[in-house]
Amino acid sequence: MRKSILIINYETEVINPRFCPNSRASVMAACERWGCDLIEISHSNTKLTLAPAAEKIKLFTEIDAEHVLVLDSDIVINSLAPNPFEIFPQDCMTVVQNASPRHPQFSDVKKIEQEEWAKIEEECGPVAYVPEEYFNTGVMLVKKELHTEVFRMAKETHQHLSTKNIGLNWVDQTPINYVAKKLGVKLYFAADEWNYIFPPDPVMPAHIYVYHFAGEPLRNERMPEVIWK
Repeated sequence: MRKSILIINYETEVINPRFCPNSRASVMAACERWGCDLIEISHSNTKLTLAPAAEKIKLFTEIDAEHVLVLDSDIVINSLAPNPFEIFPQDCMTVVQNASPRHPQFSDVKKIEQEEWAKIEEECGPVAYVPEEYFNTGVMLVKKELHTEVFRMAKETHQHLSTKNIGLNWVDQTPINYVAKKLGVKLYFAADEWNYIFPPDPVMPAHIYVYHFAGEPLRNERMPEVIWK
């Protein structure tokens, strides 16, 4: 089965993070170690038809892949990270919880989750929101044979909300979470060392595998400084 890392990289000066050379080098090194290829979706190869962050929900329908580690572009991978294609369960969607109490905006994040979930429920029907099971879509390990319907339905949900001008802060994340819950998708929650948000230090500790600079104002300045090997 083909193994890939998927990164959506529609760069803009202010809105979206950049897949900077340091981040790219860490990803390419991971590809070499793990025996996978990089699928990079950008202005150079794919016309932007959705909100940039939502382009990942084209996975398995318009983006051809099989076994995929989906990563946001504002990440750096530790050279000591073990192979996720081998260590995680093969019959699950592997994810990381969206926030932990160590996050400075933990309560605000949980409030946004609830608000966005309620917007989708109003349009698409009730599905139980479980705070501990809402995951961050900046790092996901998924399979075509198991999860095509998740991404297809998430795309439909996103497009439906867009036609009604119903805005979300997380245009891909909440639809994917909602649909996965609705479909009863089997989830495996990895530790947040696989999606470590608000990383404290430029030198990556051995036990933290993926730095994710989600929402961090200085991410474009900090990412090039991360020492990952």
